[in-house]
Amino acid sequence: AAAAAADSPVVGKAPKFVNSLFWLCARGLHVGLLPAWRHYAQLVTTLANASRELKSLNERNPGRGSSSSNPSPWQQPSATAPGNAGGGDVAFLQMQKTFSEKSVEVLLRAKLCADVHLLDPEAIASVGAFYAAAAQWLGALLDRREAEAESKAVVEGGE
Repeated sequence: AAAAAADSPVVGKAPKFVNSLFWLCARGLHVGLLPAWRHYAQLVTTLANASRELKSLNERNPGRGSSSSNPSPWQQPSATAPGNAGGGDVAFLQMQKTFSEKSVEVLLRAKLCADVHLLDPEAIASVGAFYAAAAQWLGALLDRREAEAESKAVVEGGE
């Protein structure tokens, strides 16, 4: 019975389950959450660019319905009428504006979904606490290894 207990992977050793969970959690955060935050940052940048483009397109359409002597291409009554040289430009600008509006709408929806999950204060606090504990634990392991190496050097140097 004593020989069987000595061969057991559990007797005399710390359990490996907690260690496995720690590394699984660290890997899950590294592979899942950190890339999601990077993607979120890219999403915010893309949304800002799309919003800026839409604003620019809207600025090219000043004062709809104003009685100006030089109407903007948006105000021309018949953009595709024969003989209207700017007709293609008006259609293109309208298409570009519609595309930009839809892009901003889709990006806003994606950002709102990501806001709910990635910016949850409790989740951020938990992740921060995990990484702080991991840093302390790894630091303690390094300190212990350094102390063992120093004591081993002292023992070998004394011989």
